[in-house]
Amino acid sequence: MITGLGVIFELILIFIVLLLTAAVLACLPAVIAKNKGRNFVFWWLYGFLIFPVALIHSLAISPNIEGLEKQALESGKRKCPSCAEMVKFEAKICKHCGSDLEPYVAEVDPDAPTAAEKAIIKIFVISVLIVLALIWLPELLLT
Repeated sequence: MITGLGVIFELILIFIVLLLTAAVLACLPAVIAKNKGRNFVFWWLYGFLIFPVALIHSLAISPNIEGLEKQALESGKRKCPSCAEMVKFEAKICKHCGSDLEPYVAEVDPDAPTAAEKAIIKIFVISVLIVLALIWLPELLLT
């Protein structure tokens, strides 16, 4: 039989497991919403706080065309000037309308982070916040 501090630590362990489960499950609506052109971090937080509602909402929302275009631009695509469809930067002929495309000269800041680097930074920040919460939570509960 567990008594005293053992019960508290058992409750803390259960709480930590629930937090980690919620953090992992929150990725599901966040990924669905990101594929529809929405903000991953906002939808992760929404899913973390109220997962069932966020999941249903992420499945029900319509795609955000501007957000999808922004994601395509960040992942190495550009708009065809004739038909406005997204094509690769290296394309010489539009695969949608067949018009000739001018060679693309990117004005890229070499120090600017790429989309992949930004995603890694977001994941790192969220992980650090979760670890800090898990470190400070037992101290707050025991005081």
